[in-house]
Amino acid sequence: MTGPDDAPLPDSHWWLEDPELWPLLAFEGGADEYGRPVDATWTDRQQVLEDLIRRPGPVDIDFARFLLVQETHSHGHSWGFRHGIELAAILVAEHRQVQDVWLLWEAVYRSFDTWGIMPHQLLYSAGVERTRRHATDSDHPHRDLLLEDLRKLSDVTDEQVEQLIAERRRYYAAALEALDDSAAAKPNPAEDAAGPPVMTEQAHGDPDLVFLRALRRGQLVTGTVIEIAGFGVTCVDIGEFTAMINIPELSWRPINHPSDVVTVGQEVTAEILDVDVERRRVPLSLKALQDDPLIQLQQRIGQTVTGPATKIVPFGAFVRVEDRSDGFEGLLHRSELAGIHIQVGDVLTVKIAQVDTMRRRIQLTRRP
Repeated sequence: MTGPDDAPLPDSHWWLEDPELWPLLAFEGGADEYGRPVDATWTDRQQVLEDLIRRPGPVDIDFARFLLVQETHSHGHSWGFRHGIELAAILVAEHRQVQDVWLLWEAVYRSFDTWGIMPHQLLYSAGVERTRRHATDSDHPHRDLLLEDLRKLSDVTDEQVEQLIAERRRYYAAALEALDDSAAAKPNPAEDAAGPPVMTEQAHGDPDLVFLRALRRGQLVTGTVIEIAGFGVTCVDIGEFTAMINIPELSWRPINHPSDVVTVGQEVTAEILDVDVERRRVPLSLKALQDDPLIQLQQRIGQTVTGPATKIVPFGAFVRVEDRSDGFEGLLHRSELAGIHIQVGDVLTVKIAQVDTMRRRIQLTRRP
């Protein structure tokens, strides 16, 4: 719905006033021309979430739940982490509704990346004892898994959870404001009018706007990394403007932090994913210029590999299948671990059963 030549996306009030429009923000999974998994609506949804997180006070709970469900679907479709899912989780958690623990649990455990990055304390947003009682009395199919996860958070208090939710919202609001300040230029009355901005004589005098108008989606640009923001956005000076690289666009390989790939002062060449003139944002991608190593790994389906267990999660164990620090990790489902107790660091011999390049998933097996 957005783009350099489109009208700006309506603000959050527009969506809140008419729930019949919400499906326009629904997850829409697919693949691009290179076979990479994409969600056609995630940029629009993230823009709405960022607008909501900036506004004081709670958001309509049904809208917050809807957005969290869509973000959860989106993260299950693709590799990497986008902060939109945590923004949606915060907006849901603020309502302290105990039944939402299941939505929050599914979001936190949706993927390896969400599990490793999102604060698990959000599961206690309705209160520690209240949440435990609700889970214990529930007949939900994931009841035992949730209870096990809650037991791992036994030291958490209600005060800590309330403080976490408030601090995370303030943090994101401040970070987004700072990002806007770094990317925004002088106010331009031509852009305040309804509809796409026009190149008035005043617009021609705005160097940032002139520069943005010259950029095109798919264009390659070279710039210098000037900042790695706290919530994972890498800021790149491309000569006349500060562009951004979100974590999922830094590398095809799993990373814990942008500093695993780039450093401040480093010169990088990237592809422009979009040019948002209205919001003065230019998202870039480094991985668009890289070959996807997961495609090469598909050639090893059926091969036996040995690697360390890197994560133990309720639904199984992740095992590194490449002999490198940023090597891909595959999931050995818990059904394959019956009667076996393993710990992080244990070396396992497994077979690569499936490599899904669309969903960025590697399935492992111990069966012959």
